[in-house]
Amino acid sequence: MAASFVREDAGPKPRPYEKAVMTITYKAYIIDAFEREQDRWRATIRRQDGMRIWVAVPPSEHESVTTSADALTAEGAIDLAKQGIDGGGMI
Repeated sequence: MAASFVREDAGPKPRPYEKAVMTITYKAYIIDAFEREQDRWRATIRRQDGMRIWVAVPPSEHESVTTSADALTAEGAIDLAKQGIDGGGMI
């Protein structure tokens, strides 16, 4: 299953309590997992070098991208983000 992502400006704005609770470095990216509601985890991906991320579909550039599917755990959200990075959908 391919991971899907939303633009940093798409959808509702994060609530104040939505802060990263788990951050990892993976390849050239920083992945922040956050719990948006109880048992609904997502991950935001940024480049380590601060450059914008190029997303293949639809072709666009963003400062960060967020997984669009919820996971039950922070680790699950990070795994979805890794799948998106490894799947070649972003540079």
